[in-house]
Amino acid sequence: RGLVKKEERISEPKELFNRFREKIKGVIIFDPRLPATKNIATMLASLKEAVVVSPRLAKELNLPIVEDLRGRWKKSIEAYRWAYDNLWDKMNHQVLACLYPEHYWVRDYLVENRIFIFWLPGRIDGAEPYSSPAEEVRFAEELLAKAPPNIPIMGYPWAGVDVGMGEGPGVTLFSEFAKFLVGSINCSNLSVHSGIQVANLRTSPPPPPPKLDRNKVYVSFIISDGDNLPVLTSGNFPQLWQDRTRGRFPIGWTMSPSAHLLIPAIVDYYFSTATPNDAFLAAVSGVGYCYPDSYGVRYRDREKVFNEFLDITAQHMGIMGLKMAWIMGITRPELISKYAERIPGLLAIYPDYGRRLNDYSDAVYMTTRNVPVFHATTGWRENVSREEQIRNLVAQVRSITPSERPAFLHIFIINWFFDLPMLEEILKQLGDDYVAVRPEHLAQLYKEFVREEKISLRAPSLLVGIKGQPLFFTLTLQNVSEKRLEGTITVEGLKEGSVKPQSFDLLPARSAMIDIKGTPEEEKARIILKSEGFSLTRELPIQVIDGKEISTPLPPKLALKFVRHLEAEDLAHRLGKEESDNQASGGKVWMVGKEELGKTSIEFGPFIVFGPYMPLGKGRYIALFRLKRIGEGEGTVARLDTCVGGGQPVTSSRDITVRELPIREFRRFALSFEHPGGAVETRVFWYGNIPLAVDCIDIWQIVSKSK
Repeated sequence: RGLVKKEERISEPKELFNRFREKIKGVIIFDPRLPATKNIATMLASLKEAVVVSPRLAKELNLPIVEDLRGRWKKSIEAYRWAYDNLWDKMNHQVLACLYPEHYWVRDYLVENRIFIFWLPGRIDGAEPYSSPAEEVRFAEELLAKAPPNIPIMGYPWAGVDVGMGEGPGVTLFSEFAKFLVGSINCSNLSVHSGIQVANLRTSPPPPPPKLDRNKVYVSFIISDGDNLPVLTSGNFPQLWQDRTRGRFPIGWTMSPSAHLLIPAIVDYYFSTATPNDAFLAAVSGVGYCYPDSYGVRYRDREKVFNEFLDITAQHMGIMGLKMAWIMGITRPELISKYAERIPGLLAIYPDYGRRLNDYSDAVYMTTRNVPVFHATTGWRENVSREEQIRNLVAQVRSITPSERPAFLHIFIINWFFDLPMLEEILKQLGDDYVAVRPEHLAQLYKEFVREEKISLRAPSLLVGIKGQPLFFTLTLQNVSEKRLEGTITVEGLKEGSVKPQSFDLLPARSAMIDIKGTPEEEKARIILKSEGFSLTRELPIQVIDGKEISTPLPPKLALKFVRHLEAEDLAHRLGKEESDNQASGGKVWMVGKEELGKTSIEFGPFIVFGPYMPLGKGRYIALFRLKRIGEGEGTVARLDTCVGGGQPVTSSRDITVRELPIREFRRFALSFEHPGGAVETRVFWYGNIPLAVDCIDIWQIVSKSK
C-alpha cells in the first residue's frame, strides 16, 4: 500500500539485539514454574526498557539482568498483588489487558503503552497448584473498580476450552465495571499498525436504494465478529473478502469502531476495496465488545456511565463514517432506545448474536427517534454439513417471514460457519420473493413503508388462551409519521372485550402500551385503529388450549397475561430433527427418534430444545411445554426447565416420567417461575432413552391471583 518506505531484512532475530543494543537496558527473566511472571515481566519491561526472556535465552544473550523473577512467588495471586502494589501508579490507567501468559502477539503494544496485565483462570488452568481462582477474581474486581470507567481491555478472557474464565463470564464481569473488550490476542505488530496515519478514513457513500416493492421480502446479510481485531487482520475476514463471490449481492460487514485507532491501514484496505454491495456496521456493542444489559451495574450512577460509553461510541463511529450498529448482549428495550437517542445520525440498529426472537413483530420495529431495529432472525447449527446449514437457515427465514408484505429481515451470519457462496445459495433457495439489500437500504425501505402506514402496531402473531379463562394481552402503538396522531382503538372477536386505554394521542416517534382483555368467541381477534384520515385493522389468530391436555391443573382464579408462543422447531437444538405432525400447533414438531437413542448429552449437548433468549420483565410467569412420547420405555423421559438466558440461574425445573406422558398423546406441563428480568431461556433436556416430540412452549405472566 506504499506505507512502508524502506524494507530491510535480517537473517535472524538476534541481529536486532546488536542493532539496537543502546535501546536495551537488559533482560527480565520470568519464572518457568509460574506462568503469571510472564505478565509481570511484560509490565516491568514497559517501565525499565528491558526485554522479557527465559532463563535459557538470558544466558545466550549475555545482557545485564534487570530483574530475575525466579522463585519470587509461589502463587499467581501473589505476583499480581505485588505488581498492583508496586507498579500500578506507574502504569497507563486508560487501558487494561486480560492476557493468558502464553499469548505473545499483542505484547509489543502492551509494553509500548505501559498497560497493566491480569488474567482470570478457568477450570483447567485454575486447577494448577499456583492458581487461586476465587482470589484472582476478587483481585480483578478490585483492579476493575480502581480503573476509570469506559476504558478498553485488550487481550481476551478465553484461551481454549476451560482455559481462562471464558468469553461470556469475562465480558460480563468487564461490562459490570463499565469496561469494554477489544479482542486482540492474535493481533501482531499493533505498535506499528497503530502508528500509521491514514487521512480521511471513512466509508464510501452508499448507492441509492431500490424502489420499494410492496410484494417483496427484503433481507440484509450481517456477517459477525468484525469486532475482533484478529478476525479483521488474519482470519477469516481476509479470506471472505477475497472470495470472487463478493460484490454479486449486498452484504453488511461488522467492524469495531476501535479498529481505526489500532489497525487504520487495514481498515482503509477494506474501505477502499469495497464494492457498491459492501456495507459496514459498527460492532459489537459500541466502541468495544460488552454486554449492555450488564454495563456499569457496579456503579451508583449507571445511567451516566452508560451514556458516556455511547458518547465515546458515537465519536469513533463518526470518525469512520459508520451509521449503523450491530449490538449483542442486549435485551432491554430502554437500552436499545439509548443508542438511537445518543448516537447522532444513526440509521438502524441490528441487535443479537443469532436468533433469539421468533415473532416478526418482536424482531422488526421502530425505537426512539423512529430509528428502525432489526433483530437477528437466524442462528446456526454446529457440527452439521454445509448443505444442512444452508437448509436450516432458509427454514429459519421462512418461519419468521410474516404473511403480510412487504417484510424486512436481518439475516445474521456467523463468520465462522458460512462463506459467501453459501449466502448466494441461500438467496437462490429463498426465491424471487426475497430481495437482498444493503443494511442501510433495508432501513430506508422500512421507514418509507411505515411512514405510509402512519402508525406501527406491534402484537403477537398468535394469541394463545386457556379454555374458560379470559385472554389478556398487550400491544404497542407507535407514531411513525411526522405529525401528531389521535384516534380510537376497538377490538372484535372477543366476548366482553375491553381496551385500556380506548384512545391514543401520540406525538411523532412516541409509543403507548394498550391492554386488551376478553373471552375468545372467534378464531381471530381484530384490532381496529381509527384516526382522522386513516384506519388500520390487524387480525390476530387465536389458539385456545383445552385444559384437559394440561397434566396438572393450573391454580384456580389465576389471572394470566399472554406473553409469547414458541414453536419448538424455531428454537435452538443440539440433536433431533423437524418432523410434520398434523396434531401439532404449527403442523410440525422437533423430534428425537430411534436413530438418536443412546446418544449421550456429553456428545451433543444436553438440551434438544432451548431458547429463545427473548427479553422478559421482572415478574412471575408460567411456561407451558407441549410434549408427546412416540416410543416405548421406562423411567424419566425428559427434564423441563426455565432459566435466565445463558443457563444461570435455573428458575424452575421438572422431570417428566413415562407415566405422566401417555404414548402418542400430547400433554402440556406447566412450570411456574420468578424471572429477575432480562433474557429468558426455556429448555428440554432429553435423557436419550425414549423417543420424544416437542411441539411448542407458551409463556404467560401471572398478573394477579384472586382470593
